[in-house]
Amino acid sequence: MSVGDILEQKKNNGLDCRFNGYLEEYLDVQNDDLSNDFLEVLKSILKEFPQIRICVDLQASINSSTISNQMIRYKDIFKLEGKPMVIPFFLYLEKGAKQRALLICDEPQYSYLYAKGLFYCLSEPESEFASCKNDIVAIGNDSEIDLVDLLHTMFDEKCGLLQRKLDHKFFQGYGNLKNDALLAANQLRLEAPLILEDLYDRKQKICFYVTHWFLLKKVLYVQYMVNKNLLNAHHGGDIRQQRAQAKKNADEIVFIPYSDLWRVGQTK
Repeated sequence: MSVGDILEQKKNNGLDCRFNGYLEEYLDVQNDDLSNDFLEVLKSILKEFPQIRICVDLQASINSSTISNQMIRYKDIFKLEGKPMVIPFFLYLEKGAKQRALLICDEPQYSYLYAKGLFYCLSEPESEFASCKNDIVAIGNDSEIDLVDLLHTMFDEKCGLLQRKLDHKFFQGYGNLKNDALLAANQLRLEAPLILEDLYDRKQKICFYVTHWFLLKKVLYVQYMVNKNLLNAHHGGDIRQQRAQAKKNADEIVFIPYSDLWRVGQTK
């Protein structure tokens, strides 16, 4: 099934997502706390692509049987109920015989990292979007990339090649990506106790932190595994060595255990 057909079937009003329909309608009825800059970006996209659709806060499950998730072994992620992963925005469009979707993550920092993590989760084997992963590009809304131009380019170039170009733009090699992922994880670790101690109902926020740590682990693992240069240069073509190192990289992500997140503030 094509990416647009999959997204079009998602039911809004909280069943699968919060909104799913034409971008024009979303801009008319939305009351989200969108930044003025991002709101203007969406308006410029609508002006260029009047028929474009948007899926907001799409909920997705996490497959415990995939090799990467077994290797990461972050058990806390499977303690979350239902479909804990949330894709903030999916813009999708059909031109001629082609359908394309732009996954947009709206984190204030490290949004491209989280967007890539979401993409890897959605596109892995046996996932819902696995068969159409080459029709999706992931991006953060805090980048300087012109999203109108990006949408045009998605129909002119292969999305996989375009994604790799974006990778090179945002990260000067895997080491740079890893450093940012570690900084992002530690930022969450420092922030979580301060936020949670004042929350009576903290279930949703705990889900946020656990999924975000998982996405960072996912990026470090998968991004290392898909790098053939690292495979040959550092591991002599031995995929087992590469997999072991990818796991070590993911293990470096610091996090607060799930049970400890629930106990934040109880000792006061």
